[in-house]
Amino acid sequence: MAAEFAGSRKQPQRRYACLSSFAIKLIAISAMLTDHIGCILYPDAVWLRCIGRLAFPLFVFMLTEGASHTHSMKRYILRMLVFALITEIPYNLAFNGTLLYTGSRNMLFTLTLGLCMIYMIRTPLAHLPADRESRGLIALLLFGTAAELLRTESGMMGILLIYLCCMFRDRHVLKYTLSEILFIVWGGVQPFAGFAFIPMELYSGRRGYSSLLLQYLFYAFYPAHLFVLYLIAQSPFFS
Repeated sequence: MAAEFAGSRKQPQRRYACLSSFAIKLIAISAMLTDHIGCILYPDAVWLRCIGRLAFPLFVFMLTEGASHTHSMKRYILRMLVFALITEIPYNLAFNGTLLYTGSRNMLFTLTLGLCMIYMIRTPLAHLPADRESRGLIALLLFGTAAELLRTESGMMGILLIYLCCMFRDRHVLKYTLSEILFIVWGGVQPFAGFAFIPMELYSGRRGYSSLLLQYLFYAFYPAHLFVLYLIAQSPFFS
């Protein structure tokens, strides 16, 4: 994880930066848990959903950072896809009350497609334009369409956010401005996602506490907490 992915640049160290990737992941999963508690257990508590808006942009932010430092994008994509498949049954149970549901796919499928898009943008391929901007637009159209066809969570909007974080990774003001415009167009409580820019700006570039076990625990938290929330929602003690 120390070596950078080809084509990426180190972010300049900011004096006020104090959050490691470990800290940002904790904030992201806490926001996600809050969001899903609201969605599954307390659907009328809009304030829980507002807090939860921080989760997806933070996961996208760490996804683009991870793509810039991973030794192997192919293994990164494969790992994300495996956990996306594992998550599908708990996701269907939690949000639709059934084992199989074709109307939507969980967030990890969106992130997997986003990783494929980043790989396509950063890796010149035969029969594709050589410049990064042209590859970016082609990749955005391709994987955004795939997200809509597969009905992944957030769909094209999610892929577009990943695109912005990838293409403007080091241009903070432009990235935040375009992202907030996207959240406003997205509608509903999505503009609250802009508060995720605060921990992003406080990111130090350091990994913080890390281990292989912890890495997989972060992945496993997504399907595990959905299944637990489903069990709570089905419990006779919950009303």
